Amino acid sequence: MFSDAVQRRQASGIVANLVADDLIRSPMTPKPGDSRYRRAKVIASLGPSCNTEGSIAQMIRHGADAFRIVMAKASNEENIRLYNLVRKCAADQKKHISIIASLQGPKFRVTRFRNTTNSITLQEGSELNIMFNKAMECDAPNTVFVNESEIFTVIEVGDEVVFKNGPLIAKVTSVSPDKTNVKAVVTTRGSTKLYGGSSLRIPSKLSSIAPLTSLEYEHLHLLAEKMPVDWICYSHINTESDIKHIENYTDFLSKKYPDFRPMLMTKVETPLAVLNLKQIVTHVDGIMIARGALGDEMDFSYLPSIQKSIIQIARDSGKMCYIATNVCESMSENVIPTRAEVSDVTNCLGDGCDGFVLCAETSTGHHSVATVKYLVEIIVAVENDPLDVSYRSKVLFSGTTRKQPLKTDSQHRLPDSISVSAISLASILDAKCICIFSIHGGGLIRLMRQRPTVPVVVMTAAESTARWMNLLWGVTVNVCHRFTDIEDATKVCDEYVQERHCSLWRRHRRHLRVVPS
Repeated sequence: MFSDAVQRRQASGIVANLVADDLIRSPMTPKPGDSRYRRAKVIASLGPSCNTEGSIAQMIRHGADAFRIVMAKASNEENIRLYNLVRKCAADQKKHISIIASLQGPKFRVTRFRNTTNSITLQEGSELNIMFNKAMECDAPNTVFVNESEIFTVIEVGDEVVFKNGPLIAKVTSVSPDKTNVKAVVTTRGSTKLYGGSSLRIPSKLSSIAPLTSLEYEHLHLLAEKMPVDWICYSHINTESDIKHIENYTDFLSKKYPDFRPMLMTKVETPLAVLNLKQIVTHVDGIMIARGALGDEMDFSYLPSIQKSIIQIARDSGKMCYIATNVCESMSENVIPTRAEVSDVTNCLGDGCDGFVLCAETSTGHHSVATVKYLVEIIVAVENDPLDVSYRSKVLFSGTTRKQPLKTDSQHRLPDSISVSAISLASILDAKCICIFSIHGGGLIRLMRQRPTVPVVVMTAAESTARWMNLLWGVTVNVCHRFTDIEDATKVCDEYVQERHCSLWRRHRRHLRVVPS
């Protein structure tokens, strides 16, 4: 069995002996005519390091499936420019590239300090004054100014205020009657330096703070009027009531602006969000696991198991799930990822995630294009290496082995039955791909949550539908005309496979099976 796997590895262009020089030369990225294809998707965050047409075009060429625009990081004019650039580059390469608008949510920050280092040093046990002052720089000893007043309306004696993602924690000892001045005692051990611009939060009051600020409402109207993106990712969603409020407001804008019908994604950033995830996930279409923020809120040792649980909840619910933060963080400075990062990506794929979000690696890193290229190479290697049986046995479902399909519920019993039957038929008939015809993508989502072994081609008549579906694990999207009957659909599918895909699929087109949805 092992020797057969080695031969298959060699036949697919991957070397059998793991020698460094051979691995460097190994063609890990699929080329025209290559039978391998990539299932997991790659989302690149845009920023100063990759805000030109050339860099965006190169990232698409090397495998980026979507781009994330962090609305709060740039001006409205710059965000519109980036949106138009992505649409142009995607059209030039005839790709259905998704655009995700990421909204900041309630974010409280310390204002600048009036000194050369823009920082103060605090000791364990020292008293700290926290005051609301949006405009001024702070020059008082052991005092910080905060840019928003809302946090002072919910703060109480005994609350812990967490600064700078965890390194500094202060416990509130008193609150002034007008709720503009708070005294706290630093509980972090040793000496800690706090910089102006650092974030702060009160973990015990997350559910008391509204999920949308005036900035988010402004950005939502900008998106509806001038940037009809495919996805919107919301931050600081901790309860079902948070996401219901956002869902209702998005629906309101969609009625006012017919072209604005984004899919909804939520970041999972806090233990409270994890606790309420099964309720939250019923109102969204995708989940982004913000591992950096989660790691600040809980013990690091629990993070891997929490990540696995979140991915499983998303798959059980038929929702997409993407891993963000520290995917290839070292490539912000270095030209190759670390071995630990490669192993981390491999383990995430084995957990069943839909893909990855590159954050600082592409937005502010020095090697944006190379990061996309390397991540794609890692994914292709893991998904297609015959020697790696763990990925196939843990994630892929053929319908003909002892592995059971994901459980269904009364609401989805019919589409799930069709999905499992289609996967089983493809395996029994030795079909080389499944072709599904979809208008809105509902049936496709139920199919892909099972993680079919064979490639899936989806045909749709709407470009907007094709763009959001492009983020689905394992899906290749094609826009075509509306079909009149099943014969017309079969003809279009056969022509598409012959013209656009690899020689392996073309040789076996007689095994192609069409599944309408």
